[in-house]
Amino acid sequence: DYRLDARLDHWLLDEFQDTSTLQWLVMSGLIDEVVQDHEQRRTFFYVGDVKQAIYAWRGGNAELFGHILDHYNRAKPAIKLEYSNVSYRSARPIIDTVNRVFRNLPDKAGAGAVKQWTAAWKDHDCADGVVPATGYAAWIEQAKDASEDEDAETRRFQAAVDLVAKVDPLGKGLSAAILTRGNDEARALAEIMRARHPHLPVALEGRSQIADNPAVSLLLNLLQWASHPSDTLARRFLQMSPMAAGHDLGETSRLPLQILGEVQGGGFLRTLSAWANVLQDRVALTDYERLRIRQLLELASAADADPVRDIDRFVDQAREASVEDTASRRAVRIMTVHKSKGLDFDMVVLPDLQGRGGPDTGALVQWNADRSSPEWILQYVNKTLATFDPRLSRCLEEAETRRQYEDLCVLYVAMTRAARALYLLTTSPGPKSVA
Repeated sequence: DYRLDARLDHWLLDEFQDTSTLQWLVMSGLIDEVVQDHEQRRTFFYVGDVKQAIYAWRGGNAELFGHILDHYNRAKPAIKLEYSNVSYRSARPIIDTVNRVFRNLPDKAGAGAVKQWTAAWKDHDCADGVVPATGYAAWIEQAKDASEDEDAETRRFQAAVDLVAKVDPLGKGLSAAILTRGNDEARALAEIMRARHPHLPVALEGRSQIADNPAVSLLLNLLQWASHPSDTLARRFLQMSPMAAGHDLGETSRLPLQILGEVQGGGFLRTLSAWANVLQDRVALTDYERLRIRQLLELASAADADPVRDIDRFVDQAREASVEDTASRRAVRIMTVHKSKGLDFDMVVLPDLQGRGGPDTGALVQWNADRSSPEWILQYVNKTLATFDPRLSRCLEEAETRRQYEDLCVLYVAMTRAARALYLLTTSPGPKSVA
């Protein structure tokens, strides 16, 4: 600590709302020395936005922001507080929408969370001449129709991808993103986009499996059937595919034996390359499927380094293999709100604003007054049981308030990613809903 303290005179900490209690305890002693410098040669600067505190699930403690300010200003002002509520990203219609949503939150969003949010809230403004001169914001609410075959979420996702296709931001040279709460929802959206609008390039941010498409699934089922000719599921898959034409896929077919010989004699790469060419001759593959086939062939090339050509092991590895998908500006980007933090897009669509709100089932933690250290940790307790103990009940209520506050933060981060156009898609709540 002494060596580090002696070398650093100026401490600048960004995104402080995501700092964990443990991280702060590691550096707090060093910051004490800086703040107590009587010569005022040394400085401590920390910046953040408690309205963007979306990482509590991995230890972020946004309450440290205020606790530290109170701690160092207790005797006399040592840290100067400055606010910045001017947007340098979003057009005025978007900022006006953000103000309307968050200025007067209803208590049904959680009375404790609303009180905490209101204490931190100040209306936003735009940096004229910096943000786009024109913009657009819309809230699109779909009617809830119980007779529909698709569930409400699927209908919102379909509406979201249709909206992007209609607006055609890529054709106008603009960036676009569809943001979700979770990775599963992001993958579902990407599949819907590719199915409904195959001409639109789409990039799914984060890790995804290379077997998440029909083309790679077909090639892997071909290997699966070669290794296990009695696998009816794999054979039926092939019989319903473009491979069925011109090939004997019956129970007595000798094709499995042929493919086994190709793998053992030429390797996975040569075999899969040949069959991928056959597939491309039979059907027009999408750009996404061609990308996934190239990734499968890279995996096959690596597998050929092993002299033992174990088809079962390769198929299992390929079905579990995942890659980090990175997006270009020339694609509609689909990602979680957490991955979008720090980014901006000309057009943002938010179709995944409903369906959350379930109770946390992690550990129940009782913190000390300034949340600098836990007093006790307990396996999560059912709300009904917690009512029998005032301490448990209070701790559970505080945990629920923090969860509700983080939900507000996630919505705020999502809405403020938009520069020119913002679309919020929801389903009309039922008559008994408290949404």
